[in-house]
Amino acid sequence: MVEQTETLPGLEFRPADIQVIDRIDELRAIANPLRISLLDLLVAEPRTVKEIGKALGINSTKLYYHVGEMERTGLVRLVHTELQSGILAKYYRAAARYYYIAPSLLQASGSRDAAGSEFLAAHIESGARDLRRAIGSGRIDELYDTFMVSRRVVRLSAEHAAKIRVALEEIDREVAGAGVPNEPIRMELLLALFPVPENENVRK
Repeated sequence: MVEQTETLPGLEFRPADIQVIDRIDELRAIANPLRISLLDLLVAEPRTVKEIGKALGINSTKLYYHVGEMERTGLVRLVHTELQSGILAKYYRAAARYYYIAPSLLQASGSRDAAGSEFLAAHIESGARDLRRAIGSGRIDELYDTFMVSRRVVRLSAEHAAKIRVALEEIDREVAGAGVPNEPIRMELLLALFPVPENENVRK
């Protein structure tokens, strides 16, 4: 038995292209590798918490808090509910395909600085976890021609570093615009260009 129980956007709801995160509670809500992985799933399609848990290989009871916090801060939306064999199933969807962090939230200022650091680190950790899964599953061996990882530490002028950032932003836009929902290969791009503190004992 399937019965619609409330008026909601529905399973056809589509995330906005961009959502600006400009509040500290939103930033804290997204500064978690598990929640970033959860958002990735909900960008693609609406899912119940049980379906999210199955996809991530996590006990779904551990996910209700995370989903609740993300819904409270507007990162995800409840889009559909229905009764399935007497049990209310709730379907969630990401509010946006891309979340843009307001620069003011990433500037050093006590709790804002800590939350910003956690958010940025969560992106790196989420990508590292996905990379380990890809290697362990043999997916990279199957599609080695699509694979690249590089890490370089160099000394540059501020002007040259800014030019490289512009070039990387162009690559980021190209990849984002190239996505087609029904293509068979799911790819992930992780970019990070940043100035590191000086260490006089290590000069490149």
